[in-house]
Amino acid sequence: MSAATPQSKETFGSSYCEKQKYIWTYLANLFEGRKKVSIRIEDYSQKSDKSSHVKSSKSTKQSLLLISAYIYVPILLAAAVVRYYGGVNEAMIAAMTLMYYNYGLLHGHGPPVFVDIEDGRLKGFTAYSREGREYYEFLGIRYSEAMIGKLRFQNVMCALEAMAPIPAPKWEGVKDATGYGPACTQYDLFLQAVMGEEDCLTLNIYSPQINSTDGKLLPVLIFIHGGMFHFGRAMDFRGTHFMDEAVVIVTINYRLQAFGFLNTGDGVVRGNMGLKDQVMAMRWVKRNIASFGGDPGLVTIWGESAGGASTHLHTLSPMSKGLFTRAISNSGFALAHWSFIRKPKEQSEIFAKKLGCPTQSTHEMVECLQKVSSYRIAELFRGNHDVLHPRLDVFAPTIESGSPNDNDTETFLSEHPRELLRRGEIISKVPMINGANSHEGLIYAGYFVRNQTITDSLNDEWHKHSPVLMDFEDLHNETRHEVASQIWDYYLGNKTVGMASLYEIVDLFSDTSFFKPMEETALEFAKSLPLYLYLYNHHGEFGVAQGYFRITMKLPMALDGLMATGLQMLKKHVFGIQEKHWGVSHADELALFFKMHPVLSRIDPGHEEYQFSRELIRSWAYFAKHGKPPAFNGEHQWTPVISGQPLKYMKLDSAKSPGLIQAPWSERLKFLSSLPGFQCITQYHNTTNPSICI
Repeated sequence: MSAATPQSKETFGSSYCEKQKYIWTYLANLFEGRKKVSIRIEDYSQKSDKSSHVKSSKSTKQSLLLISAYIYVPILLAAAVVRYYGGVNEAMIAAMTLMYYNYGLLHGHGPPVFVDIEDGRLKGFTAYSREGREYYEFLGIRYSEAMIGKLRFQNVMCALEAMAPIPAPKWEGVKDATGYGPACTQYDLFLQAVMGEEDCLTLNIYSPQINSTDGKLLPVLIFIHGGMFHFGRAMDFRGTHFMDEAVVIVTINYRLQAFGFLNTGDGVVRGNMGLKDQVMAMRWVKRNIASFGGDPGLVTIWGESAGGASTHLHTLSPMSKGLFTRAISNSGFALAHWSFIRKPKEQSEIFAKKLGCPTQSTHEMVECLQKVSSYRIAELFRGNHDVLHPRLDVFAPTIESGSPNDNDTETFLSEHPRELLRRGEIISKVPMINGANSHEGLIYAGYFVRNQTITDSLNDEWHKHSPVLMDFEDLHNETRHEVASQIWDYYLGNKTVGMASLYEIVDLFSDTSFFKPMEETALEFAKSLPLYLYLYNHHGEFGVAQGYFRITMKLPMALDGLMATGLQMLKKHVFGIQEKHWGVSHADELALFFKMHPVLSRIDPGHEEYQFSRELIRSWAYFAKHGKPPAFNGEHQWTPVISGQPLKYMKLDSAKSPGLIQAPWSERLKFLSSLPGFQCITQYHNTTNPSICI
């Protein structure tokens, strides 16, 4: 029986696992059938782009209607079938997953192309850029063996006792590289469901030239996705937009959550496996990227949010030495409180107990955890969609356990980043761009004020939640209470948490989670390397906060978001109705750098934001080649940070005249730096007694 042919309800298995297996097999096969239609639509769009280069607003509307009619409607019908055989939750999750996340399958394939690397031959395909230029995609390329079973929680650099890298094995014949690899196992906060696989260590390559015969190789940008070190995947960031520049784009998957960042505190599981995955991907690029037209000696690592913090950490790690020549960090910093866990041993034991594993012996604990299903582990992070969770519920980079020595090849990070920066021990002193968005805190505040339960909890128990949210919970009780009160008085005054205080809350969380660590990091890096700062202030259509304020908060988040976004697109593109813009939130810039979704973030020629998108991409590509950004819009010169002088930021804004500005948050940061808890944040935490700052 074909998996795409429904069986009778009476013969359908009753167990949860049977239901899940049948549902996903059915929908996967059905979606494969939809690919033929989607390919025709994508090919039509690409041919249109190639011939005319500029889409009219009319053709944009037609594309929206085509994609809706030929792709989304059949998937909704499929969800109805799933509802008949399964339950409401299964149907909702399945439909939303296919509609929102599996858009990677919607990309059309042009003629096949082939590349030979040291491991074998790869088959990719031809595609077209936004301006109709031909380029090539190679997707889902494995860069490491599967880290599953006994290899779970181990380093890709050193599996068990084997002190040697374990890259992906060689193969005979031609390996297909025309489809994305699976996401790494994660609990997706948007879908509110577990997705992905443990066997996920793949990368994707987008290049305007392959098999170069003239010896002219192009700069390479390796993009590291964000997602709190807990969710995200490479396929969400298609490199199409960069293919109108002479650069090669690489996007990578890496292990997340406990799979990538568990640390037992005693050397049994050392931690930072996700960062070591990134190193392995960078080594793969260095060995093979010339075959794809890229220059292995001209590599820029670039990350956003958790990926930006990762980028900073690579500059401090001996393991990453010699693998890149430039670095870019968008809204992610090594000194941000959310990018580091100070109590990994305690965290590992809490984690193990939740899964029913013993904690008396670390070896027994890890053996038990290696046998727990990946679904159960990822499901454990379900509660993290409530932002008021305990701090040790989330995993992140740590100081690695064990005793590093001259022959140590396993350690990525042996000391706190602040201590390394304080001593100037930056291993890779490469040109760097750092920056943030003007309303970063909307990523928190928008959710706070739209969720009445969280709003009430913050108002009623501010002294309980604020130390966790801003990382001063290690202070003594009286001091902690006083700091929480001072923060409330300074930022909120006589107001309470709610819509009336939205932008006060935005300032608070922008300052504590982004602006303060950005400036602290910048001042340290600038002592050793050329550093350029930016402030992104573009009020774009595809903003994160726009989504927060569109949804009803009465439906499952995925359905709520898709329906609200669809309605807004209809209002704007058909009826010309503009919505209020709430601010420039965390991650807003990504839609201008990448083709993130064929419908929900489409910025093609003719779109009002297209030229600004091209200018951003031109700037990042120029930096990748020359090590310094070009004059923005051809007239505004960047200047590097100069020690002892006020920090200046290039204001990236299409609506207002950009140029160098001084930070508008300086007085607020002076206030924060006067607080006891934030003096701890601005100094290195003593690892044996985290309540003491040195």
